[in-house]
Amino acid sequence: MRDTSRYADDNHGKRVIKPMIWLSAIRLVLYKSFFLKFIDIYVKLYDIPFFIGLFLMVFSSSVTSLSNTGSKLPNNISSPENAQIINHQLLSKGVDIFSQRCTLCHGSSGLGEGILALKIKDYPNTNLLIRRKANTQKEIKNIIMQGGVNENAISYMPPFKQELTQIEIDSVVEFVMLLKNAPESAQQLIQQQKNSVPSKLTPKYGKNIYMTRCTLCHGKSGEGDGRMAKLLKTPPPFDLTASRLPDEYLQKIIKKGGEAVGRSKHMPPWGEQLNQQEVDAVIEYIKSIRN
Repeated sequence: MRDTSRYADDNHGKRVIKPMIWLSAIRLVLYKSFFLKFIDIYVKLYDIPFFIGLFLMVFSSSVTSLSNTGSKLPNNISSPENAQIINHQLLSKGVDIFSQRCTLCHGSSGLGEGILALKIKDYPNTNLLIRRKANTQKEIKNIIMQGGVNENAISYMPPFKQELTQIEIDSVVEFVMLLKNAPESAQQLIQQQKNSVPSKLTPKYGKNIYMTRCTLCHGKSGEGDGRMAKLLKTPPPFDLTASRLPDEYLQKIIKKGGEAVGRSKHMPPWGEQLNQQEVDAVIEYIKSIRN
């Protein structure tokens, strides 16, 4: 027989769903839609496909229990404290990427004190605190993805759409927004990042440093064909695969820059940004790519 427990007769004798069933259905939708706003953060933070985040966040046992009992929202997902933790983790990721990819032009503090910006004649002002055309999250994200072809970006800005994941781009956007709106807080994060270099460096660490600090000029393969090679002609970036310089010389040129040892003035000094272990790791990687 047909279950009629969910139905009632209206004044015209027609079958209608009882009002409480409608209310329960609406309540369930509202509860789940409340959690949907956390899915995007969850997906971005852990860089997982949306449907996995949807499964973990919406159809987890906590949500099922919530929809069945009508209890309060679980603290482990919706509490302000944990929302702050998620945001802090995203910002920390943004600081790491910014320090690796953006300091040559924007400087380690984002104030335009980048080595290339100071060394190259007529280089545009790269101070991120200066109010520009692009100030919203969407506009800044488009600049990071598109680079100099974006109408709001300087022509030297490289595009990162093919080099960074969406989570990495979003994390940098979060950091840039913090730098613009709360510069003191941003500087504190930058200082924390500088103090968090691992004590034990993995064999791949030298390559990671090279790929994030040196490829802009020397190129991914070390052949001197990086993006800046189009601008730096006197002299062009050196082909590191042909280098046979001893470790002692590499230590000096990496720490003090090219001009200090009679080489290219465009080679920036990294002594204040890399510690001894990191410099040693980069040298080992450079030697590994020699012809």
